[in-house]
Amino acid sequence: MSTYVVEPGNSIAPEGTGPAVNIEAGHYYVELGIQGTTGTPSWPENYQEQFRLNEPLPDPPVVSAGPDQTVVGAYPLTVTLAGSETHSTESVTIEWTKVSGPGTVTFTDDTDPATDAEFVASGTYVLRLSVDDGRNDPVTDDVTITVTIATWKKIAFSV
Repeated sequence: MSTYVVEPGNSIAPEGTGPAVNIEAGHYYVELGIQGTTGTPSWPENYQEQFRLNEPLPDPPVVSAGPDQTVVGAYPLTVTLAGSETHSTESVTIEWTKVSGPGTVTFTDDTDPATDAEFVASGTYVLRLSVDDGRNDPVTDDVTITVTIATWKKIAFSV
C-alpha cells in the first residue's frame, strides 16, 4: 500500500514507476487497479475516484480593533475607532459589532476598520472588529470603550 501527500506545485510519482508528474490545483480522476497475490486484478477490478486538489489557504487576515479608550463628553458622544486589518486575498468582509454595553452604539460605517461610533449612554462597552476572507476562519479583535456622558444641570441663583 502506498500513501501520498500531495500539495499544489509538488510532484507525485509512485516509487520506482517512472518520471514524476507535476500537479496543479483542480479536479483529478484517479483509477486504481488492485492486484491480488496471483497477479490478477481483484475487487474492485477498476476503481475510479474523483478528488479535488485545492489551492493552499492564504494567510489569515490580521486584525486590530485599536487601543482601549476612556472618553468623557456631551450627549451623544462620538468616538473615533482606530481599527485596522491586512489581508492576502482579493476581498474581505469587515464588520464592527457591539458585544456588550448598556446603550445603543451607532457606527458611521460598520464596514470600515477606522470609523466613528456614537454612544448615547455612559458605561463600559466592548466592540468587536471581525474580518472574514471567505477562506480562513473569521478573525476578530475586541476593544473596550469606557464612556462617561456629561450631564448638564440648570442652576438657578440670584445675586
